[in-house]
Amino acid sequence: MDENTNLSEISNSILFSVKKLIGIPIEDKSFDLDIMLNINAASSTLFQLGVLKKPFTVTSEDDTYADLIPGGTEDVVNQIKMYFVYKTRLGFDSSTLSSAMIEVIKELIRETEYRLQISFNPEGLFENS
Repeated sequence: MDENTNLSEISNSILFSVKKLIGIPIEDKSFDLDIMLNINAASSTLFQLGVLKKPFTVTSEDDTYADLIPGGTEDVVNQIKMYFVYKTRLGFDSSTLSSAMIEVIKELIRETEYRLQISFNPEGLFENS
């Protein structure tokens, strides 16, 4: 991490936090486009699930979780952060994962989607029951 990047920036920047959590140094920009494409695909899924009120596209390290979900609680932001990590890890780095680890990540994705849906639309999950 370079001396101009502080912990708050890593935590708040969508790109920085995902890079950090999937094990890519923040200074290494060679995979930024690939990572942003995976984050944006995950963001699109969250919009379709009703978690995000509008589509959101990460275009740089300046995009933050506050931009993505203004006023989001720490719990929700942390769930979304991990969702982005799971989806990016699976889409970006699956060739290095064992089949057992891929299944674990897929299960974590399903669980996080369910929990986020409950947080944002609890009655909507049970309308067809």
